Amino acid sequence: MKKRWKEDSAAQLTEFIGVLEGIDDFSLENQEQVVHGWIEQKEYKLGNIMNAWRLTLVGEGKGPGMFDISAFLGKEETIRRMKRAIEVLG
Repeated sequence: MKKRWKEDSAAQLTEFIGVLEGIDDFSLENQEQVVHGWIEQKEYKLGNIMNAWRLTLVGEGKGPGMFDISAFLGKEETIRRMKRAIEVLG
């Protein structure tokens, strides 16, 4: 688990929460477009963000696509889980 959680994961995911909070259309397609745009703009490594995000939502390193999961959970539950994981793993 720790290899999926990097030293800067908490800071990046806290910033990521702000991005998610700003998304009105929380559909899978829209999330994916906004998130990939943010990752590119920040020049973060896609794998680092997605692996840490997966850990915050499902607690392990495998499963369905992340945008499938977050669209299913909805915006509030997605953000709630992320904040809780940052508190625990931070």
